[in-house]
Amino acid sequence: MRVTLLVIMLSLLAVVCFGPAGNAYAEDVEITIDGSPPWIIRAAKITAQQDKELYLAEGPVVMTRSNEKIQGDYVRYHAPTKTAEIRGNVTMESEDFKLVCTRLVVNVEHNVGKIYEGTVFFPANHYYLSGDEIERTGPDTFTLVQGRATSCDGPSPAWSLTGRNITVRREGYATVEGAKFETKHFPLAYFPWLMLPVKSERGTGFLMPVIRNSSRDGFTFTQPFFWAASDSKDLTVYLTYMTQRGLETTLEGRYNDWNGKGIYRISYLPDQAGPDIYYERPNRTTTQDERYWIRGMSDHQTDSGFNVKLDIDYASDPEYLQEFEGSFTGFNSTNRQFLSEFGRELAEARDPLRRSTFQATKTINQQNLRFSLEYTQNLKDPDNLETIQRLPKIGLDQNRQAISGTPFFFSSTTEYTYFARKTNDQSLLNEEGHRLDIHPRFYWPLRVSRFLDLEPSIGLRETMYYPSGLNPLPGHTSDDRDYRFYSRELFDFKIEASSNLSRVYDVNIGPVDRIKHRIKPEVSFNLIPKMAQSDLPYWDSTDRIDQEQVIRYGVVNYLVARMPGGMDFPKDGAVENSGPEYREILRFGIFREYDFVEAGRELEERSPTIPADFRRPHSPWEFELELDLKPYLWAQAISAYDTYAEMFVDHAVDLQWKDKRGDYLTLSYELHLEPYLLTGREDVEYEEIRGLANVMIDDEWSVQLYKRYSLMDEQDVETVYTISYQPQCWGVKLSYVDKPDDRAVAIYFSLLGLGEVAGYSHQTDSGEQLSDTDTTSSP
Repeated sequence: MRVTLLVIMLSLLAVVCFGPAGNAYAEDVEITIDGSPPWIIRAAKITAQQDKELYLAEGPVVMTRSNEKIQGDYVRYHAPTKTAEIRGNVTMESEDFKLVCTRLVVNVEHNVGKIYEGTVFFPANHYYLSGDEIERTGPDTFTLVQGRATSCDGPSPAWSLTGRNITVRREGYATVEGAKFETKHFPLAYFPWLMLPVKSERGTGFLMPVIRNSSRDGFTFTQPFFWAASDSKDLTVYLTYMTQRGLETTLEGRYNDWNGKGIYRISYLPDQAGPDIYYERPNRTTTQDERYWIRGMSDHQTDSGFNVKLDIDYASDPEYLQEFEGSFTGFNSTNRQFLSEFGRELAEARDPLRRSTFQATKTINQQNLRFSLEYTQNLKDPDNLETIQRLPKIGLDQNRQAISGTPFFFSSTTEYTYFARKTNDQSLLNEEGHRLDIHPRFYWPLRVSRFLDLEPSIGLRETMYYPSGLNPLPGHTSDDRDYRFYSRELFDFKIEASSNLSRVYDVNIGPVDRIKHRIKPEVSFNLIPKMAQSDLPYWDSTDRIDQEQVIRYGVVNYLVARMPGGMDFPKDGAVENSGPEYREILRFGIFREYDFVEAGRELEERSPTIPADFRRPHSPWEFELELDLKPYLWAQAISAYDTYAEMFVDHAVDLQWKDKRGDYLTLSYELHLEPYLLTGREDVEYEEIRGLANVMIDDEWSVQLYKRYSLMDEQDVETVYTISYQPQCWGVKLSYVDKPDDRAVAIYFSLLGLGEVAGYSHQTDSGEQLSDTDTTSSP
C-alpha cells in the first residue's frame, strides 16, 4: 500500500513539473508580427528581450503568412527593423518558388533578404538556382555573386550553367556573366553573357536559331523572333538566309481571342537560284522568282450563334510547297500544327488545287444554315483558267423529323450556288451562272414484324439554272451566249429492309463481364430514272445524275462489351472504377451490290489490244472490320474482292497497339488495282506497307524502327532506325535514315528548359557529305 501511494505521488509531481509524458511543454507558443498580411511565428519556446524589441524562438520554428511558410531550428526577430534571422535546416515555400538553405535573413515587411548556402527551385519551369549567397532584392528578383543554374534533380546534376553576377526575375529572365555550360564530368561551352527565360508565361525574345548546310540551298541560317503582343496574341518572325537561294521571311501570327482562335503564316522568298539548280518550269525566263505561300486557319463562335471557319491556302507555284516540305516553317510543320489546333488539314503538298474557304454555319431548331465562299487555285494553270469558283454557296438542311399527325417523316436539302470561272478564249466573256437545287425526302418507317423493319422513301429533286454568259453549246457560234433559264425535275426511290437479332453472353474475361452480339442484315434498293441532261450547264457532278437501279445487300455484326469498372490505364497499381462502361469493341460487315443498269448495258467494241468488253453487274465484295480495345489495341480494315478478276482489288488496313510501359506498334497496308481492266498484278496502281515499332528497354532507353516498303516496286522506300536515351533533365536520340536516294545520320540533344539541339549528317548517292545542325525551342 505504501509503495502504491509513493508511486502515485511521484507521478503527480512529474506531471506538475514537466507536463504530460512525451512533450517538454504543454503547447506551442505563437506571436503575431504586424503587417498586411501579418506573419505568425509558432515555436516550442519564445522569449522576449530588450523590452520586447528582440524575440528568440527555439525549434522547431514555423513562420507563416498567407501562402508563404518558413521553417527552421532557430529564429531571431528584431521588431524595430522587422528583420528575422532563421538558422538550421531552413526551408521556405511559396506559390512561386521553394528554397533550402543553412541561414536566411529576411525583412518581413519588404520581403527581401539574403540566403546562405542555399538552393531556390522554380517549379513553373523546373529550374534550380544555387549559390553560397543569394540575395532576394524584391518579391520577384534574386541576385547571386557566384552561382549555378540547372533543371536537373539531385545533388549532382547531369548538366548545369555556372557563372557570376547572376540576376533572376520571376516570370522574366535570368542573366549570367561568364557562363559555363558543364556536364557532370567536364565543361562543354563558354558564353561571355547569357540570358535564359525563367518564366511559365510567354515572353518576347529570340528563339533558338536553326543552322543547316545543303547542297541545294547552301549554308542556311534561321533566326526566329517571338513577340508576345498580349496574353492572347503573338507574332513570330522567321528570317532564313540561304546562300544559294536568298532570304526567306516567314511571319506567323496566332491569337486566342474574340470567341475563337487562329493561326496564319506568310512566307516570301525572292529565289535567286537558277532554273538548272533544282527545278525547271516551262516558260521560265528569269533566274529569280518571287515565291510565296499564304496559309492559315481560324475558328470562331459569334454572339448570334454562327460557327465561322476560315481556311486560306494560296501559293506562288506548284514546286514551292514540295521543295521546302520538311523545312522549319514548311508544309509538314504547318500541317501538323493545323491538324492539332483545328482538327483539319491542308491539301497534300503535291496537290495543285489549293482551296481557300470561308464557312459559316448555324443550327436553328431542326435546321442547319450554311454559307460559304470557296476560291480554288490551280497551280498547274498560271492564269488559273477553267477553275470553278463557288462565290457563294448557301444551304439550308432540314433534319429528319416527324410530320405531325401522320406516320411519315421528312427531311430536305436546299442549296444555292453562284459559279464563276474564267475562260482561256479572251474573245468570250467569263462564264458565270446560278444554280438552285431543292431536294426534299419523305420516309415511311414500318415495323412489319418483330424481326423485320421496312422504310420506303421518295425524294423529289428540282434543279434550276440561270447562266449568265455561259459559253455556247457545241455547234453554236460565240455570239450565241446563253442566258436562258433551265430546269430539271427528278425523283429517286429507295426502300430499306433490316432486322436486328441479338444475344447477351456472360464471359468474365479481364475487365469485361458481358458481351452483346448483335446481327443486322440489311437490303436496300435505289432507283433513279434515266433522263437526258446533256443540254444543261455543267459545273460539277450535281449537274449529271446517272440512271441508277441498284440493290445493295449485306450483314453487319456488332460486339458490345460491358466493363463494370471501365477500361482505363491502371493508376497506382489499380484500375480506377469509373462505373459501368459500354463499348462497341468489334464491328464486321460484308456488302455487295447488283447493278441492273449495268446488266442490261450494250457491249462496246474494243480494239485488239484491249480485252473484250463484258458486263459487270456485281460489284466487288466489300469487307469492313473495326476492332476497338483502346487504349491498348485498335485495328481497322476495308477490303474489296472482285469475283470477276478473282482477286482483292482494294485493301486499307491499319493496326495500332501499345502497352502501359510505352511500347507501341503501328502497321498499315494499302492496295489499289485498276477496277475495270483487271488482267492480273500488272494492274496494281499502288501497294505499300508501313510500320513503326517502339520498344522501351527501361524507363530511359528505347529503340524505334520505321519502315516503308513498296510492294508494287519491290523496294524499300524509307527505313529509319532510332535509339533514344531520355533521363530526367536531358536526352539524346540517334537516328539512321536509309532511302533509295539519300542516307542520313541524325543526333538530337535535348535539355529540359533549354530546348532541343539536333545535328545531322547526310550522304547522297554521289557520296557528297552534307551536315546540318538544328536547334529548336519554344517561347
